[in-house]
Amino acid sequence: MNYALTSSQMKACDENTAEHFGLSSLILQERAALAVCDYISQELALTAPQEILIYAGDGNNGADALACARILTERGHRVRTRLTGSGNNRTPEWETQKRILDAYGIGTEAFAPKKEAEAVPGLILDGMLGAGLTRALAGRVKEAAEEIGVLRERGARVIAIDLPTGVHADDGQVQGCAVRADHTVTFAFAKTGLLLYPGAEYAGTLTVADIGITEASFLPGTEKAVVPAACYYGAPEQLVLPQRKPDGNKGTFGKVLVIAGSGEISGAAILCATAALRSGCGMVKVLTHRANREVLALALPEAMCTVYDDTLTADDPVIRKALDWADVIVLGPGIGTGQTGRSLTGAVLDDRRLPLVADADALNLMAADRELFEKARVYAAEGRPFLVTPHLREFARLFSRATGQETDAKECAANLLTCPRRLSAAMHATVLCKDARSIVADETKEQCYINLSGNAGMATAGAGDVLAGLCGALLAQGMNGFEAAATSAYLHGLSGDNARDAIGESAMLAGDIAARLSLFIEQAGKEKEQHA
Repeated sequence: MNYALTSSQMKACDENTAEHFGLSSLILQERAALAVCDYISQELALTAPQEILIYAGDGNNGADALACARILTERGHRVRTRLTGSGNNRTPEWETQKRILDAYGIGTEAFAPKKEAEAVPGLILDGMLGAGLTRALAGRVKEAAEEIGVLRERGARVIAIDLPTGVHADDGQVQGCAVRADHTVTFAFAKTGLLLYPGAEYAGTLTVADIGITEASFLPGTEKAVVPAACYYGAPEQLVLPQRKPDGNKGTFGKVLVIAGSGEISGAAILCATAALRSGCGMVKVLTHRANREVLALALPEAMCTVYDDTLTADDPVIRKALDWADVIVLGPGIGTGQTGRSLTGAVLDDRRLPLVADADALNLMAADRELFEKARVYAAEGRPFLVTPHLREFARLFSRATGQETDAKECAANLLTCPRRLSAAMHATVLCKDARSIVADETKEQCYINLSGNAGMATAGAGDVLAGLCGALLAQGMNGFEAAATSAYLHGLSGDNARDAIGESAMLAGDIAARLSLFIEQAGKEKEQHA
């Protein structure tokens, strides 16, 4: 996996690199500026002379921008540099870069808002404020950010140096207003705020450039150790999937019990069970309402089926028999929040023998019923993998129950790296919070996982049922809760991206995602072999 850092963690890595390894800040700055300029030449293929407008602040982000002004001028581009800072917070590195520019005879100008429309440059570099931003934009920097927005609307392409000005490096929140970039070149490691929305949208295409700060600068085991806040998959070949034993049989790869569907809902059970079978487990049995038997047999003959009727109670032998058969349980899709759903949820939570994926209605029942919530905590505390997969509204309900503080989805969304960790600690469970950027947190892990795959077309009924089935299948094949959740989120998103490319965001269905899971599981395995 790749790592993502907060602003303070990145600052500590900078200091460790300079103090422990002896790479000065000026050397790192030169490498950063070269990375931006090479991106312009190579990735954007802008080798012919261009009109380039650079906005430079007073700090080290501005110093990077001044170094870019020199290098781009040396490469033949027509560069104008506007200084947006007040002059009161200039760093020693900024002063050095400015002296170098002056020595080369490369001029700069103080920023002043343009009263009349000016010619639109081909490219704009935003180097005003980087990872150190802590408050809303104001004054000249705000005016400059607004001016960049106008020029971008008129056709200029914008590159942010390290981070778009106005985007918080840690949580991706916009500080009043922000520069909207087409491309962002960040240095050494992704900043967590560049991976989370809305920061990810403002960053545009993100490139992480190597400037000489590596994982060695984490200095593990020392007083200055840095523990990254998050991790993420950057490519399918990074996945480590369960290995298929050549002499295995259907029992070898795990038996998943899917407790899903109701008298009114059959699709949730079909989608969840399909995803589990497509994801490598050996056998799937569906425990569902009697009304779903025939449609399930027609839609998915590979799955076994056990049914209950409207008289079901928590001590019904049909539940115990199904639990005795299973290696892993997936509980919740479409079971409803009435008495039947409560009986199913209560029976599973009382059993406490097997790894469990709790989704959808099971989560709503736990959030609404203190007794069920406390049973869930006891279940998870006993050490078996317990994975909860709430979407953001379900998450807010669970979080409110766990903390005793009424919290809405909006507040949780603004704290996506902290709230899931708090819920994981409160429930002793692995939490997969589903959103545009899904987050996986586990109290036993140092990092959260941020999922970068997927698209808006996956906001469709049944997509969560597919994800729950995938999680169950990977647990059945031996993954722990964190591994299963992170890998499932990534594979689910890859399958959704493929469905979008083939069908379009507006037309894709949850079944289209499930149908593509096997393609990406197979692809990940092959790419792993090729990169070994």
